[in-house]
Amino acid sequence: MSCSIGLGREEGPCTEKRFLKTDFSKDDWDLILIRSRSPAPVSVCQNHKMKYLDFFTSKQTKCCDPMLCHKQAGSGFKIVSLEHYRKLQRTEVDWKDKIVPGFKLCKRCYSIVLDTIKDVVLEESSSAPSSQSTCASQEVRDTVQDMIHEAGSIQNVIMPSAQESSALDTSNSTPGGSQIDTVHYDVGSIENILFGTLIQEQSQFDISQDLFADDDGEEKNESQSTDVTLSGETAKGSDDYVPSPRDAAIEVINASLVPLGESPVVKRKLTSPGPYGQNKLQKINQKIETLLTSGGASPTEKSFEELFYEKTLSALKDKFQNSSNITEKIGVLSIALISLSHRTVLEEFGPLGATDYMLKKTAKLVTEQGILPTPAPYKGHSLSDEIVQRVKTFYENDEISSREMPGKKDFISVKEGNKREHKQKRLILCNLKELYVHFKERYPNAKVGFSTFAKLRPKHCVLANASGTHSVCVCKYHQNFKLLIEAASFHKFDDKLKSYTDFISAVICKESSPDCYLKSCCPKCPGTEGLKTKLKNMLSANLVESITYQQWTSTDRCSLETCIKDSDDFVQMFVEQLTTLLTHHFVAKEQAKYFQKAKENLQEGEALTVCDFAENYTCIVQDAVQNYYWSNDQVTIHPFVSYYKVNEEVKSLSFAVISEHMKHDLSAVYEFQRKFVEFLKVKLPGVKKIIYFSDGAAQQYKNKKNVLNVSYHKEDFGIEAEWHYFATSHGKGPCDGLGGTLKRQAYLASIRNQLIRTPQEFCNWAEKNIENIKVKFVTSEEIKNTEESLRLRYAGALSVPQMRSQHGILPIRPSEVRTKLHSSSNEEQFVIVELVRKYIPFDLLVPNKFVTIYVDKKNWILGEILLIDQDEKQIMVSVMEKVPGTDNFIYGEENESCFEATDILCIVEPTPSTSGYSLMNIDRVRTEWQQKTHSDILRCSKK
Repeated sequence: MSCSIGLGREEGPCTEKRFLKTDFSKDDWDLILIRSRSPAPVSVCQNHKMKYLDFFTSKQTKCCDPMLCHKQAGSGFKIVSLEHYRKLQRTEVDWKDKIVPGFKLCKRCYSIVLDTIKDVVLEESSSAPSSQSTCASQEVRDTVQDMIHEAGSIQNVIMPSAQESSALDTSNSTPGGSQIDTVHYDVGSIENILFGTLIQEQSQFDISQDLFADDDGEEKNESQSTDVTLSGETAKGSDDYVPSPRDAAIEVINASLVPLGESPVVKRKLTSPGPYGQNKLQKINQKIETLLTSGGASPTEKSFEELFYEKTLSALKDKFQNSSNITEKIGVLSIALISLSHRTVLEEFGPLGATDYMLKKTAKLVTEQGILPTPAPYKGHSLSDEIVQRVKTFYENDEISSREMPGKKDFISVKEGNKREHKQKRLILCNLKELYVHFKERYPNAKVGFSTFAKLRPKHCVLANASGTHSVCVCKYHQNFKLLIEAASFHKFDDKLKSYTDFISAVICKESSPDCYLKSCCPKCPGTEGLKTKLKNMLSANLVESITYQQWTSTDRCSLETCIKDSDDFVQMFVEQLTTLLTHHFVAKEQAKYFQKAKENLQEGEALTVCDFAENYTCIVQDAVQNYYWSNDQVTIHPFVSYYKVNEEVKSLSFAVISEHMKHDLSAVYEFQRKFVEFLKVKLPGVKKIIYFSDGAAQQYKNKKNVLNVSYHKEDFGIEAEWHYFATSHGKGPCDGLGGTLKRQAYLASIRNQLIRTPQEFCNWAEKNIENIKVKFVTSEEIKNTEESLRLRYAGALSVPQMRSQHGILPIRPSEVRTKLHSSSNEEQFVIVELVRKYIPFDLLVPNKFVTIYVDKKNWILGEILLIDQDEKQIMVSVMEKVPGTDNFIYGEENESCFEATDILCIVEPTPSTSGYSLMNIDRVRTEWQQKTHSDILRCSKK
């Protein structure tokens, strides 16, 4: 509910605490009325009291410019007093309503106001104090001075009570019956004379006080002549000067302070807010007590409050002096500022190192945080959220930085917001300094130092020496070459040869191209010969005759063997492995880049899918008998992680096939694909193309049968597809983390007495308990049926040339694909992947089409269709002749012949040239394969 002032105003909410008119002095109530411009308020809330009374003046920051006489206000502002306002209201100036008590005026406006109210002041000054008042003032001065000398201390002065004052009035009567006018004080000590009754009488008697006071509270305006000019009294020092009772009391006190060596009392400071009066009184008492003690009087016992103050202040000063932490010093100052003024704290703690800025900073912190505040740490040049997120994303980059670990125990608890969640660990593939170099190469404009880069490493991205980071399935090519570098210690002889990348850079161009890697150095590359010579000379100069090293070798099984070679043979082997590593390293980086680029540039209707077999899970049962260990069932887990884009944001889907089939072969992969495509069509109804990525496992993915299946993907599943392979031993990715999550959660559920004994129970449990991973169960019977249905297709599968080195499969039509050495390559080769006779549908054979026609096992011809016999299924063809010594064909004479439709090998599109027509290579390959299969069919039919 609003107070009287807050009604109808939008000045913030009113507080519950209310004040009535009787709670204020007359002047304060008038100030509230004038400043709020409220006609007749009944009550005032705490909020409006502070706004219009307590802090009104402090909120004024510039001259109110009532006369509109300047554009920029000057310095030295003066504050309008209530007395000044009242006098202005009696004038006829039109700007008088623009001035409110508490407003500030510049020097120019100040002088105009003085001139305006000068006549009003002179008119009111005609009523001078009477002689009786003069006598009364003189009596007050004499009486107070005598009482102080007799008592020896200001605190020992006892003023007369009301009854004694009455008797004193009677005794002071004149013989004629009249009484001398005497000023009476109903107070018990000289403190109230100084700070009580005389201050209350100020509005009645002291018209010589400053009507304009400086806002900084300094003493500089005490002696300004303008204050005397504004008063109605005669100037000080003239014969007619009559001091007010308050001035008289202050004169008496100041005269008494001279023998004590204490500075005089400043009249204006007595009425200003602050503990000036109390502090002054305390200093006077201390000096009087010191003198009395020196004269033989026993010292007064200090009160509990005084002792507490002294001990607390002493303890705070010791703590401040012994603290080296700025936070502790600010805490000490915050305690001192509770009961002491800013100036007192600076006087006490300044010699110990406290500064005015420190005190102001502490006062601000106390206002914001309360006692014992904690200053905010200096942030310096903080990184933007975009850079921070870029660093964290870089740590999770599969291409360069880290890879997800596959184990069921490879996880870590990470706090995300207010909750903790388990995240699969990611193993960083190099040390942080090498990773930082890669980051700066990729983002050269990112201003991130190494220390900040290391500090921003996500918690689940662990270093190789961290607990639980035993890494297996690393790249054999990279690892063997690293073992050679470690054995030779070339960095001891040349600090520029520390890692395998330094050796790669030493043999290729500075601005390298794919040929530098794929063709074992291009003609412009420095090559390996120079490096070989350099290494031999280096070892010879340092008297290294033989080197002991370790290598991973594969025969019937893989093992780490220790070998020894003389230095020349070692260098020869070193250079050979470096040549092999060039191609492998380039393909590994290019495939990772292509995957990342495909993920970022996904089009609508595309799904980027990573697939891989996870390590089989062995079912366990809590509290099982001893012999059960030998009969545990295993579970085949094949994850699929698919990425797609919605509103320019990349999202992912997780799918896993659970099976009891323990043979991880191509038939299982094909059946798992079928389940995944069914799931994907439900989740993404508009999907038109799937881009598969997998490792190069020959038994499962990288073989001629899978390439043949890829060419039939659209016919089998109704969705276009292409297949890409990561480089050898570089296929670790999100599927490993997904499989590890499933196995970890199943393991935890099993040890909590939840029965997961078979693959079917594993799948049932996952469907109910794993929310973000969709699972599907496939039986061994389904996989066997799929294998049987594909047997005939696999029988005609043809080998893909250099299949081991190919990393991109792009279907053209069933049985035909294009292969790439790496997925981003511009070079590709056309490959027929199925030995099958494909007859051309008769309705596609139309006039003016060019076709290739079977002649015999070794020959075929090119011709243009002229006529078609629908009934006999024959065609009339204009046969073209091959130009001797070239690959071109031209029309011959009397070249029209009839052929059976079954003799047509292919429909082709020859390219016209100046010397006839030429066939594209793809048409030639198709024709030759169809000729071969047609010849085999004819041979089989004759048998």
